[in-house]
Amino acid sequence: GYNERPLGTSGTVLETQGYEVYKTILTGKPYPIKALLGFGGNLITSSAPTLMTREALTKLDFHAHCEMFLSPTAKLADIVLPVASSWESWHVGTNIAASGERAYIQLRPAVVPPQHESWPDMKIVFELAKRLGLSDKFWDGDVESGFNHWLAPLGITVEQLRKSPSGIPVDLSMEYQKYSKKDSAGNFPGLPTPSKRVEIYSQVFKDHGYDPLPTWKEPITSQFAQTNLAEKYPLIVTGGKVIQFCHSQHRALPSLRKAVPHPFVEINPPKARELGCKDGDWVLLETPHGSITLQAKLTEGIPYNVVCIQNGWWQGCPELNLPGYDPYSSEGANMNLLYSSEEIDPISGCLPIKGYPCNIRKKEVKV
Repeated sequence: GYNERPLGTSGTVLETQGYEVYKTILTGKPYPIKALLGFGGNLITSSAPTLMTREALTKLDFHAHCEMFLSPTAKLADIVLPVASSWESWHVGTNIAASGERAYIQLRPAVVPPQHESWPDMKIVFELAKRLGLSDKFWDGDVESGFNHWLAPLGITVEQLRKSPSGIPVDLSMEYQKYSKKDSAGNFPGLPTPSKRVEIYSQVFKDHGYDPLPTWKEPITSQFAQTNLAEKYPLIVTGGKVIQFCHSQHRALPSLRKAVPHPFVEINPPKARELGCKDGDWVLLETPHGSITLQAKLTEGIPYNVVCIQNGWWQGCPELNLPGYDPYSSEGANMNLLYSSEEIDPISGCLPIKGYPCNIRKKEVKV
């Protein structure tokens, strides 16, 4: 995607949109992608458009996936490697004190050893590197040596952290107005911008052929309003998260699932009455590209023409007799069925999933 959008997904390098990878797998252009190694990323429920994602993953010559659960993405892999959870893996982490003036670097020991044949992610990476002849780049497979290399600028080792379970403090004293202080050569460092000043006019945008000043662009909803689709899709769908789940995880846990048993769509109460929907009704939410089935949740405060949904539904919870959801079907609740990779932001390539035209229809029976 860098030929068309040279600034990348967010003005950075080494990043691209998922659908660009899927297009490359399917077309072989600008070069073939034949294999994928994944670590826990549930691409089927977190990357739009879902059907293109599935088609691309099934076309790969080889797909290995490292997972704790047999997610929809893991089901498409040739090999699934069982990974240890965070409770079964040791790591080095940091946390910053409330004042922000110091951090604590801590060793996070495993609570229990990895269960059965599972390995921590880092062990899988390091062992794979060894088998690929990269031992010299991965400390001969010794994860602790890798952490010691990472910590060396601070003069801290993993062994020291092991002997200091409460953590080792690192000074983070706040320094204000750094931009105004001269460096050793007597120069002002300025801000981390090309001009070293606060910028409204972006030379980087201009250099890449974009308008260097902020300008108003009509959103996709306005573009639809100018077509014959506006009457069919009069609502705007956006997305949010609930605190019980993280992306596509945790819906199998009874303690969390009982708080949010079903995928739902938040609707303004007057709009719901207009649509003939009551709280708890099952509805079909549809866009020009797909549809999903959700439970109506009447929500005060949401704008009259906006509805809000969540990402990540697939897992069932047998303990509560609550179902899983087909990520490829309109009877499921995978929001990534709703979008196309044709309507994108011209600079970043992002999909406008926070403001997409849609419609809602009541379903008489939830299948």
